Amino acid sequence: MKKQILIIIYLFSFLLFLFSEYKKDLFSIVLIPKNNYLNMYLSPDDSSKIINKISAGYTNIKTTWNTVKKNNDFWIELELDGKKGWVNRIFVTRHYGVLGKNNEKEIENLLFDLTKSLQQENFDIFKNIFYSLRGINIFEIKNKKLIKYKYNELNILWKKIFKNNQNTKKIFDDILNMLESDFKIDYLENVNIADYQIPIELINFQFISLNYNDKTIYIGIEFWNNKAYICNFCIGYF
Repeated sequence: MKKQILIIIYLFSFLLFLFSEYKKDLFSIVLIPKNNYLNMYLSPDDSSKIINKISAGYTNIKTTWNTVKKNNDFWIELELDGKKGWVNRIFVTRHYGVLGKNNEKEIENLLFDLTKSLQQENFDIFKNIFYSLRGINIFEIKNKKLIKYKYNELNILWKKIFKNNQNTKKIFDDILNMLESDFKIDYLENVNIADYQIPIELINFQFISLNYNDKTIYIGIEFWNNKAYICNFCIGYF
């Protein structure tokens, strides 16, 4: 009986591993606003024929792994509803399993480098913790109102952070104050991120949250070549 239980546990664990590995080959839609769609094109060109429209927040889309770089944009071929077509790579993200305690050291290093870069005003540290394929997106939720900031170039964002009378400076002052406080970090394991006050544009990224007093900062994490990078911030005042 004990042997049978061990076999069942082993098989269950193996199936979970296979499912996790399978999900790594699936893509999900990001940065498309509510009630909008991502166009899927016949060829990797936004002037070609639109063959499908993928709704905001859509998840787990198969890919053929065919990729093309055209005019500084990366395109990837997806397969959906029996159709194969191309989308701009900036609007999809790939998952690497559940972000959790096994990533604790890597995430702590990211937060430490972010803190150090802001304290020391060191751009060389700052630029290495972000993957800038799609630039940096910042979403601020204040009094139930959503304000969006997008920076395609990290050096432009960096200048805004230290310029007086800028909304971006206020946001990063709040981020630094949070990082210097006794904040609580949550890896949001085993939760449905859609239940949180995070815009549909961002819900398919992997997130951690930092919490202190009445402030919550959600930090989007994305993996490239098995290395974690910060890809967006969602600042909530609740």
